[in-house]
Amino acid sequence: MHIQGVVHDLPAARKRIAGRVRDFYRINDVSDLLLCEKDFDSAREMCAKEAQIVLDSNRLTPNGLLRGVIYCLLTPLQKYAGQVKGYDAAIMNRSFEHDDLPEILRDAGVLFHEQKAKYIRKATFVLDNPGLAMLITDNIGNRKSEIALRQELITDISGLGLKTGSLLLRMCGAQHVVPIDSWMMEMLYFHGYPCEMPRSKVERERWETKDRTYKKYRKTGLTQSDYLRAEEFALDLARKYEVPGYVLQMAFWTKKSTYEK
Repeated sequence: MHIQGVVHDLPAARKRIAGRVRDFYRINDVSDLLLCEKDFDSAREMCAKEAQIVLDSNRLTPNGLLRGVIYCLLTPLQKYAGQVKGYDAAIMNRSFEHDDLPEILRDAGVLFHEQKAKYIRKATFVLDNPGLAMLITDNIGNRKSEIALRQELITDISGLGLKTGSLLLRMCGAQHVVPIDSWMMEMLYFHGYPCEMPRSKVERERWETKDRTYKKYRKTGLTQSDYLRAEEFALDLARKYEVPGYVLQMAFWTKKSTYEK
C-alpha cells in the first residue's frame, strides 16, 4: 500500500510526526504508519478470539452476552494483561456474584476495581433479559441499526460508553461500528485527519522525584459528536485499506498496544 493511497493529508501528517516532543508511538516517518497483511491477520485472529467470549455453540446467549459485558467493562484505563486477569477472576466460579468482587478484581490488578465491580454487579440484569441477546442478533447488519443499538446498550448498561459499546457489538458480530480508542485516534491524527485525542492538564506526583507539581496531560473522553466524526474518519481509512473498520482498529491496536506484553 502506497503512502499516498492511505494518508488523508500528507503535509499535515509529516508536520505532526515531526512535531512530537517524545516518540512514544515510535513513529519517525509516515511510512511507519502503514499496515500490512500480517497486521490484518493478527487483527482477524484477535477479533475471532474475542468473539468466542460471547458465543455458546456459535450463538449469542444471555450468559455469553454477560461475559462480553464484563470483559468490556474491564477495558477502560487498563492494560490488556490486567483486563484478562480481571475477567478470568470475575468469571471463575461466578465471582461476579460474590460480595468480595472488588477485592477479587483488586487482587487481579484491575484499576478502579470498586467502580468496575459496581458496574459488573448491575450488568447481571442481562441474565434476566434474554430478549437482549436476540435484539442484538436481529439488529446487526447495517450502520444505522448498529449505531441505534449501541446507543441503547450504553443507555441500559452502566459503565459502557461509545468505545466499549462498539467493542461489545463487534464481539457479537457487528461490522459497521468502530471502537475508537486512543490508539485509533492517534493513528487518525498521524494520518492527517482533522482530529486529535483531547487531553487535560492534571497535577500528579512524579514518582522518581516525588515532585507533586509535575504536570501531565491526561487523555480525556470524546464527546458523542467527536466520536461519530472520528468513526467516519476510521471508516474512510478502512475503505482505503479495503478492510472493515473494526479490522482496521484492531490492526492498529494489536500493533501498537500492550496486547503482546
